[in-house]
Amino acid sequence: LVLEKYGRGPHLIEFELNIWNDDKPKQHFFTIELAPIDLMPATVYFFLEQVERGLWRGTSFHMNAHHVILARPLSGNGQVSKRADFMESGFGVLPFAEHSPQYPHLPYTMGFMTPRDSSSNPATFYINKQFNPQHDKEPCFGTVVIGRSTIDTLNTLRGHDHDPARIRPVDIVD
Repeated sequence: LVLEKYGRGPHLIEFELNIWNDDKPKQHFFTIELAPIDLMPATVYFFLEQVERGLWRGTSFHMNAHHVILARPLSGNGQVSKRADFMESGFGVLPFAEHSPQYPHLPYTMGFMTPRDSSSNPATFYINKQFNPQHDKEPCFGTVVIGRSTIDTLNTLRGHDHDPARIRPVDIVD
């Protein structure tokens, strides 16, 4: 299906973000190149379908953990969940956790977190901040090729004292 609909690639996806500072948004961008389809065909197709259907539009990065920056299907203010949109689309839950030792979880790569209860929780993606071999059973499916400075900016965001990993959300505009 991925070949028929999207071609062999390379497949590039640009993300537009609003990073809030002093109650004013500032636009940032980054571009990912998805893994080669011969290594990750199901995961690449799955993510391309999510993007084409606009599922990540209006969501946000919510977490800056010590090893990953996590995007979730929530609006930037946390008030609107897009969970139902993901699930109703048929592209909320990965069919299986595809992975390749040829595409490891290195810094600036993207992976899918596969939830324990996938029946009602859509897969979320994260950007690796460091080499994360502990995630080698989860799909690693893209690399940030343009805009690493945007990822570095996300990495500087800090949370609240009660949960230092939870950041003021960064809106994924498109």
